[in-house]
Amino acid sequence: MCLQRVTPELKAKALACETPEEMLALAKEEGYELSDEQLDSIAGGKNWDGSQDYYYVLCLACKSKVSWKVEDPPPEDCPYCKSKLVVLG
Repeated sequence: MCLQRVTPELKAKALACETPEEMLALAKEEGYELSDEQLDSIAGGKNWDGSQDYYYVLCLACKSKVSWKVEDPPPEDCPYCKSKLVVLG
């Protein structure tokens, strides 16, 4: 998968997806093909290659994707809308 092809417009479309099915449809529409192994990795919050550098959570208030490095503690507040984040796990 060539991530250099991911434009700001495509990132915005991806962030607007509300379900995994919408994300898969967008990926297919844009010509991305993911193996079952890659899909399993992504579903578990990992990178395409199975490694994990960042954790991600979706802010329920503003629907922003919030990330932080694995070695850092999770943020308490959304950096975009300042709502409290709920990080499970």
